[in-house]
Amino acid sequence: MKKILSLMALLMLSITATWADKVDDLVAVGPGYTFIADNITSDGTVGLTANTLYDEKHIFANTGNSVATNKGKSTFAGGTHLNSLRVKNTQDQLVFKVSKPCVVKFYTQSHGSRGIQVGSSEGGTQYGTQTVSTTEFECTIPAAGLVYLSSFGGDFFFAGFEVTAKPKTVYFDNSTSSWTAVNAYAWYKIEDVTTEVSAPWPGDAMEATGTPNLYKWTTTDNPTQIIFNNGSGAQTADLDFEDGATYNASGVVKNDYTVTFQTDGGWAKAYAYTWSGDKKELGDWPGTEMTPTGTEGEWTITVSASLKPSFIIFHNNAGDQTDDLEFVADKTYEFMLNTYTASFTTDAGWENVYAYAWTGKKEFLGAFPGTKLTETAGVYNLSFKAFKAPENILFDNGETEDATKKQTRNMDFTDKRAYKWITAEPLYALKDGDSFKAGTTVDVKDAEEDVVATITYGKSGNDFSAATDGFGNNDDYEGFEFMTAGNGTDGDAADEKGTFYTIVPKYDGTITVAVRLNNGKKFYIKEDGTSMAGYDGITIATPTNTSYSFPVKAESSYKIYCNGSKLGFFGFDYTGYTKPVTYTVVGTTDLTGTAAWTIEDANNMVLNGETGLYEWTN
Repeated sequence: MKKILSLMALLMLSITATWADKVDDLVAVGPGYTFIADNITSDGTVGLTANTLYDEKHIFANTGNSVATNKGKSTFAGGTHLNSLRVKNTQDQLVFKVSKPCVVKFYTQSHGSRGIQVGSSEGGTQYGTQTVSTTEFECTIPAAGLVYLSSFGGDFFFAGFEVTAKPKTVYFDNSTSSWTAVNAYAWYKIEDVTTEVSAPWPGDAMEATGTPNLYKWTTTDNPTQIIFNNGSGAQTADLDFEDGATYNASGVVKNDYTVTFQTDGGWAKAYAYTWSGDKKELGDWPGTEMTPTGTEGEWTITVSASLKPSFIIFHNNAGDQTDDLEFVADKTYEFMLNTYTASFTTDAGWENVYAYAWTGKKEFLGAFPGTKLTETAGVYNLSFKAFKAPENILFDNGETEDATKKQTRNMDFTDKRAYKWITAEPLYALKDGDSFKAGTTVDVKDAEEDVVATITYGKSGNDFSAATDGFGNNDDYEGFEFMTAGNGTDGDAADEKGTFYTIVPKYDGTITVAVRLNNGKKFYIKEDGTSMAGYDGITIATPTNTSYSFPVKAESSYKIYCNGSKLGFFGFDYTGYTKPVTYTVVGTTDLTGTAAWTIEDANNMVLNGETGLYEWTN
């Protein structure tokens, strides 16, 4: 008979106040729960007030939350839900109390690169971290107790969750018994009442694992006793059930678990740090130093079966470490270096070019100024190995004194990205405080005050204003320091409503647009209404300030926009064009520098409205 584990007591926890001050005895909730629309309000339009209990003490809001409408559809717990609970970054936590190990699946409204973390203490991530934009996130809670759920990287939106029992697996080593069939019979007993967890005697047939003579049996229930047998009279004694243990015909439980760690990272030492809920089987950080096997880059460590952890991290106690990994007995974990590349071009005229990359205090290419790059046909190429990509990168001229040091801005590192750094002043860049009404057309003039292009800002929506919300400068150009806040209606409608920018050049040449692209959105450049090759729905994985260059034709229309999203716009540069040259002469002055005129010279003379004054265009 199966038992359904329940998730108990959903409440909100203040970072500084304890839940015990706010909540009486914890109230049980079922295995499925919806934050908004089912249990709090009927229509999902009411937010949560700070320091208030909701829904018969299932939810406690410590700082207050708002309802986020239509952030995405979630289907679970017998219904489809369009609303969700907004959890504020670094402020709010959802705190659960589970009575037994379980698996929790959270239904979220995917929202960019924002993530969730689950742990056994405030801010902890021991049970799992989700960093990609997804609508579901599942993690295993290995032990009874309080569980903390929070967001990072921005507000996050939760629609609800479902709870199931944590699967438990035992193994049987048949190498000495050589049974032709291997069965598992399991049960638990409460107040002299025995409940079978497996099928009736002789139980369930165990599954071959792929390892010779090793079988396994998995349950989501909570047996306390187990017997292994061959269905024909041979069996073990009544044995205590232990999740993850390996038994044999003598009933002997394997006494320890050994794991192996391999790396090509050149570590001098390796450490293992493990945990299960609040237990830290190998001690507080950094854990226990591992034992070298004699093979370069390989270590082992043994953990008692009675202390089998749920999770493990390997690290060198010098800044390099793995992610949180599930502990699997007798597994060999590999942590090999990855190769990362990038390229860099610039008009800065530096004698030398260096790259400096880092995450926090960890430097990937040495201390500043970093690693010197070699140049091929004007391109500086970078290639290096690391376990994880750095978060940040800059390029510099190799000098360390302030008087001579030149460098780019700090930029996000993206593998295989072609970085560029243009120091020449762009033709048209937004300034702090710029604001344009939708539909405004602006003349763009060159250094000689001649109009060489026009730009039109959308055709509907709010004013197009320079952003003040900290999206930073453009990574590629020194001269692009401000951008539009992306005002206007999302996307590209058939009647050309929305957030877009239309540039009309006067001459053939090259235009470079500086923009901010959001992840998962499709970026377009259209020439006279047709998408240009290479710019028909560009998508990126990480929000980026960047630029794109493309050839243009005189008097053609170039529309720049993102489908389904507003687009931040810094401005544009316009190069490679040639303006016609106009000469103004009086009478019959020699235009060519010689005494002899040609008939073509005469035909090109145009009276400009003043007596005896002509213009000749070449």
